[in-house]
Amino acid sequence: MPSYSQADRPIGVDTPLGRDALLLIGFKGEEGISRLFNFQLELLSDGSGVVDFDKLLGGDITISVALPENKHRYINGICRQVSQGMQGEVFTQYSMEIVPQVWLLTKRAKSQIFQHKTVPQILEQVLAGQAFDLLDTPDVMIDAPGFRPDVAESALADPPLGLRGIRGVGE
Repeated sequence: MPSYSQADRPIGVDTPLGRDALLLIGFKGEEGISRLFNFQLELLSDGSGVVDFDKLLGGDITISVALPENKHRYINGICRQVSQGMQGEVFTQYSMEIVPQVWLLTKRAKSQIFQHKTVPQILEQVLAGQAFDLLDTPDVMIDAPGFRPDVAESALADPPLGLRGIRGVGE
């Protein structure tokens, strides 16, 4: 049975199953300022191994896209959903949805009141205990000199609070 590789292809995907366990044949998605991205991937497996959905769901997924001048764009997220499609003689089709890791915070809701705290202090408290630290990410710059007199959150997921807080800075 031939072994298929993504090495010389303009697009590729890395999954917890290994670099060439699934072959990326296409993807589409949305991303925007102050929005969580969402990408749908179309994949193939050559049937040489078992596609373990338990390893994929919640697992680290990275799409690589070749750009001009030998550069690459990488999109990294977690697998939110995966499904098996048609099965042919050689390949089996799969569909997968990836979202950023911070998407997990949209599945958590609680009520909180923050008094006399800056936006970074509020975000630090909201994001405490997560598997990642958004405030230590070099791409995230938060400049909030003043205090917020009162911020109340009533049974809403954490990212909306953070996004509203960041948007409100400087207004």
